[in-house]
Amino acid sequence: MVLGNVANGLIAPGSRDAVNGGQLHAMEQRLDGRIDGLEQRVDATPEGRALASASAPTPPAAPEAEGPAGASGDPAAASAGRAGGGIASADGGGTPAPADAPAPTPQVNTADLEKMLARANEYTDGAISNFERRLDKMDKRFNRMAAMSSAQSAMAMNTAGLATYNRLGAGVGYSDGETALAVGYQRVLNERGSATFSLNGAFTNSGEQSVGLGVGIGW
Repeated sequence: MVLGNVANGLIAPGSRDAVNGGQLHAMEQRLDGRIDGLEQRVDATPEGRALASASAPTPPAAPEAEGPAGASGDPAAASAGRAGGGIASADGGGTPAPADAPAPTPQVNTADLEKMLARANEYTDGAISNFERRLDKMDKRFNRMAAMSSAQSAMAMNTAGLATYNRLGAGVGYSDGETALAVGYQRVLNERGSATFSLNGAFTNSGEQSVGLGVGIGW
């Protein structure tokens, strides 16, 4: 059963008001905003920037030289190497080719980063758990309200056809694990039966209660 046109309920400690879909959507947007803010704060820290730098793809290294000049079979290159002495010869002479310098490794304090991520996860888990508990309470309250409505309807049907001056009725309602009891009294105020007075109340097994008072006049 869908309940429509539900007004905004009070979200505060001790509140027993029901909330609607718009309020749930607003709370979801607030949770998403806080999670995005936490991610931005993590990225803004030195540890977060270092982690992002470490996870970035490194450019491919330049291809290494094929060996001493002239190894490819080029006579001119081999001759130039022997003449200049720039390539290491068999007896150890000449200047060796420079090696590529290794890229600097960023220093990441993994302990601090893990603590920060743990705090963020703990906050998010706590917010989601609290949200789920509120939804569970709201579902149970809707079920109790439905049980009270069913009990009042059953009570009213049982007293509608009684042609007496005093009418006492009772009804029981059930909705998804929640039960309610409704009791009502109606009094015909004159002999013509053109005026009546009624009083009824409904109660659930969890403490919710509702009371109704009515007056009817006919001519």
